[in-house]
Amino acid sequence: MDNNIEVIYYILGLLPTIQEGLNHSQKQLSELRYEQALDLLEDTMIGIASIESALQPMMIDFEENNIEMKFKTLKQAMSKLISLFENSKGTALEHQMQETILPAFKAWKEELERVFSRLTKEYEKAFNGTQDAMFLIKVFKNGEFRYVRNNI
Repeated sequence: MDNNIEVIYYILGLLPTIQEGLNHSQKQLSELRYEQALDLLEDTMIGIASIESALQPMMIDFEENNIEMKFKTLKQAMSKLISLFENSKGTALEHQMQETILPAFKAWKEELERVFSRLTKEYEKAFNGTQDAMFLIKVFKNGEFRYVRNNI
């Protein structure tokens, strides 16, 4: 778990940025700026895929959850949106974004936050709940290390 906490904090920081990207894409779709919306959607899909990739080795450490199911729903919605772009279905794009992608992303994000909340609380309690001075370092494979933080 200790190896994953840094990744969890990065993911939690990235989720609002992806949400902003999706919201802005929706705005661009409503303004009929399809190419700009598609460019931004590609960036958000890269962010979502990178989160999913980072999550895979950590999934066994998580309590029972619906992260994978909610990601699958989001992925299917994104695939449908890309298909609509490719088939020039302009009027359906905004509807797909509003009615499918945004709710699917919100559900996935909330599930991640729910699972991560317990883990981060446990970590913070253990790390900050002791009277002993502690510091964390990250040790790399080449033997180098980097200071991460302390509890003072």
